[in-house]
Amino acid sequence: MKRYLAGCIFAFIASGSAVAENLNVVSADYQFMVERKDGRIESCGIHISAALQGPESGVLGFQGSINSIYMVDRIPAVLAKAVLVTPQTDTVVRLPLYGAAYQGDNVDTFKLRQLEGEYQSRMIVAQMDENPDEFMMLAIGTQSGYRVFLTADPKKRDLTFKLPSMSDVVGGDSTMSQYLECDSSASESWISEMDEQLRTMSPE
Repeated sequence: MKRYLAGCIFAFIASGSAVAENLNVVSADYQFMVERKDGRIESCGIHISAALQGPESGVLGFQGSINSIYMVDRIPAVLAKAVLVTPQTDTVVRLPLYGAAYQGDNVDTFKLRQLEGEYQSRMIVAQMDENPDEFMMLAIGTQSGYRVFLTADPKKRDLTFKLPSMSDVVGGDSTMSQYLECDSSASESWISEMDEQLRTMSPE
């Protein structure tokens, strides 16, 4: 496992600096999210926020989320997001991200498809049909606390930090329970919709 992790870190920073800056997590929080349309659950998620402190970067803020998405007539997917901010005077400013990854005991998003999000944030996509293992485990893996890797400068600035387990954060276990209940309901509804479509397409 250690050799594997070291290989991933090397691949992640090979194009830039020799080592990644290790950030301390000053505080972290997990919150449940749900999105509905016409009473139907379209997305269940876990929002992650963390205050970070680094020897070179100073104070930074991380905003992330991991969302299971069940859109009508679409293959379900899990979408992980990452946003990095820095405080300036009375506001916060988003920092551009060129890469992001979540890594845990049973999940590694380095190999998953990655997209640029709004305001140069990052999005990581796991499709149910293309990445079944990651689709099943990505949100659940949040419970153990992911190690997060961020590239804030493709040439010289790589950052990493370890999020706490959800059990070590106030309300974390409740957040996971709410997510699991939501995801179970959304996935069952999606399966029922697909079954209904198949029945209507079948010859009598």
